[in-house]
Amino acid sequence: MRFMVVSLITLNLVAAAVLSSSLVADAVADSQLLARAVQISKFSVDSGDTDRVVAIIRSFADDNKFAIRVDNKTGPTLMIELWRADVMIVVANPFNPSDFEVGFYDVWSKDSEHRNIDALYKGLKKALSTLPGVKFRD
Repeated sequence: MRFMVVSLITLNLVAAAVLSSSLVADAVADSQLLARAVQISKFSVDSGDTDRVVAIIRSFADDNKFAIRVDNKTGPTLMIELWRADVMIVVANPFNPSDFEVGFYDVWSKDSEHRNIDALYKGLKKALSTLPGVKFRD
């Protein structure tokens, strides 16, 4: 009986994984969406400035019409996602609360045109430059 329960659980997990990957593949095929990392950058701030980083990025998101999600449930590390129809930006400090990585992703469908990510990168860099002691590593 125990073997049967374990087998059923394993079978359900495998079926869920196959269904999930199939649904994702169908959704991507249907929407014709592609994402490509265009710009990856790193910056560091003085420890304790993560609240200010979040505030600056929220302001940047509002100014540039991005939706935003901030996940800081894992303690001192956080992940910030900004997205709109043409661009997605991910900011995270997964290993050290003071060291951040920023990824700019060009997202387009067959019906939209390529956007200028360089201007967004320069704008975010300028906004973050208001933090004392910030250091960029491009």
